[in-house]
Amino acid sequence: MNPLRLAFRAWILATALVVAAYAPKVSAEPPVFEVPVDRGPVELAGEWEFVPGAFIESVDHGLPSVRARVPASWDDLVLPGGGRGVDVRAGTYLARLRVPAHAVTDRTPLALAFPYQIHAARLIVRSGLARWEVSSGTPALRPEDERPLHRPVRLDFSAQGEGEVDVFVHVSSHVERVRGGLRRAIAFGPQSAVEHERRTLEWREIFLVGTLGLAALYHAALALLRPRERAPLWFALLAAVMAVRTLLFTNFLELTSPPSIGWLTSQQIVYSTIALPVFLTLRYLDALFPGMVARAALRASDFLGLALALIPWFGVTATFAFVSNASQLYALVAIVVGIGSLVRHALRSRDGLAYGALLGFGTLAASAVRDIVAVRIGQTSVYYAPYGLLGFMVSQALVVAGQNERARRHTEDLLRSISNFVPKGFLELLGRRDLSEVRLGDAVERDLTVLFADIRGFTSISERLGPNEIFGLLNEWFGRIGPHVPAHRGFIDKYIGDAIMALFPRSPSDAVRAAVAMQHEAASVLVAPTQSRLRTASSSAIEAVSLRPLAIGIGIHRGGTMLGTIGERDRFEATVISDAVNLAARLEQATVTLGVRVLVSGEVAEGLDADLRGELRALGAFQVVGRRRPIELFEVVEADPEGLRERKVAYRARFEAARAALVEGRNEEARLAFEAIAHESPGDGVVAFFLRALAGEGARVVGGVVVLHEKSGASSKARGTA
Repeated sequence: MNPLRLAFRAWILATALVVAAYAPKVSAEPPVFEVPVDRGPVELAGEWEFVPGAFIESVDHGLPSVRARVPASWDDLVLPGGGRGVDVRAGTYLARLRVPAHAVTDRTPLALAFPYQIHAARLIVRSGLARWEVSSGTPALRPEDERPLHRPVRLDFSAQGEGEVDVFVHVSSHVERVRGGLRRAIAFGPQSAVEHERRTLEWREIFLVGTLGLAALYHAALALLRPRERAPLWFALLAAVMAVRTLLFTNFLELTSPPSIGWLTSQQIVYSTIALPVFLTLRYLDALFPGMVARAALRASDFLGLALALIPWFGVTATFAFVSNASQLYALVAIVVGIGSLVRHALRSRDGLAYGALLGFGTLAASAVRDIVAVRIGQTSVYYAPYGLLGFMVSQALVVAGQNERARRHTEDLLRSISNFVPKGFLELLGRRDLSEVRLGDAVERDLTVLFADIRGFTSISERLGPNEIFGLLNEWFGRIGPHVPAHRGFIDKYIGDAIMALFPRSPSDAVRAAVAMQHEAASVLVAPTQSRLRTASSSAIEAVSLRPLAIGIGIHRGGTMLGTIGERDRFEATVISDAVNLAARLEQATVTLGVRVLVSGEVAEGLDADLRGELRALGAFQVVGRRRPIELFEVVEADPEGLRERKVAYRARFEAARAALVEGRNEEARLAFEAIAHESPGDGVVAFFLRALAGEGARVVGGVVVLHEKSGASSKARGTA
């Protein structure tokens, strides 16, 4: 034989064998499932016979058919005659169930749980001469006759004859021409087991939808309570969208799907909520970690997510396939962007919370990718994205709890820092626990003792020092005398340049004891601390300050005061408004004129403890600058150095007699008495003041009242803040 002819025949034979091997086989009989009836439901997953383009109810149909996998879409099938499954719009799935003989004799109630289909389907069961039917919508061979419905159903029946049950499923997909077929497996079993399984699934779905709904409500409430925080709002929207989407894919629809929500509306919701959660998730992550997602990526996500969510609502079902495919691609890209952004943020910030968010988002992303793959291959028996969202919610709850704890600590640190500017004692007088409760216009009226203390000669000292040395000197000085105020149950209200203003709510004795302690503290810090702060200053500056020891004058008065907050909405401060504040400042200024260290008013003297009243020396009635009525003044001799204090106590009687002579107008007698005291007790500033007054310098006596003429910058400075 001719070799060429032999080779040609061999090639023809080989081609025929290959074609025969890969060509679709026409079913001789339907697939058979051996099904038990003594345990829970089983899924009828595997190979079914599929007859395209016809609705049949007999296994002896004589029509072309192929074996089709269930659950799966028929789009990828190769049909008899070379057609493609993607062009199929209607068809019948059929299979035979073989049940045990005792199920027939006992007439065991059986059931098929028919999951919801995206399109329209009819389930028919034949056993012996009996027939049962249930529909989800109205499947049809012609588009105009189809009525799709999105609802799961259940068919109850019993096996007859020899225990063979033929199952036929009529499916059509004219309205939405995408992924037709049985994409979810049918469950078979005893009615009680099927019902129990359905109830179990129902409660699981109640938990899932309920959890998502509660999360949406909780975060919506947070968004209302914290309008400046965007993360709760985005998460509330995300949870709400997923709750609605999950509701459309649950067994709730078997009993609770409202008839007013038609198939088209439900599908519009389904397809619009594919891309919407992706957009909301990226927005939430960006609000949780501001600036984490690149601005360009975020804007692109906003545009694509909203556009894909809106397209289904134009009512064109032909766009559903495009929206589904585009949304899945968009979701995959967004997942990559989200994971990349979280990883970059975690590595850059070294923030443990970012790793927690990454774990949760990874869980959600993995479940979403799984669902996308299942949709692409036509197997959508269970959607995992809602469960992934629950995992994401748990991780985000931990992240938010961590952020709240950080915010709490930051707030406490901030309040602690701010309390350095607004004293705690002031808040207590206002009846507030912390600064967060203080509001503009808060005010209260209290009887307080006001203390003013000022460094004498500070202007001349500051002229010789630079800024660093001045602030170093002041801070060291205040650091030494300031603690004596709270130690005696008071608080410092203001630092006014080189002066302090302190308030004592409990007793005037507290203020006087604090003043004495401050004067004694001054004696121990006059030279050495100043020199240690002036290492960078010139030797002449150090010498000038060292040779002129620091001294302070303290004035104390008690009276009614008003405490409150003044200013405007964006800037206000706590302050004290009272004549008592002005008068305390005048007394502090008068210490310079009178040459005393601590000067108190008669109102303070009246409220002192007995031991402190014995340390006072009465100076008489004075009319201070800016005040019409005279005021009784007292010097606290306890604040003087020990030698001077002893001399003042020893000459107290002679001082009282000399002062009485001055008040009564016996000026010559008073002058001689004061000169004698000054000769025997040098350094008594009040004696020197009265001698100057008798000479007509700095003051004059009118009707027994000493009228002061001098006015220092300290008083005007205090008046401006009071």
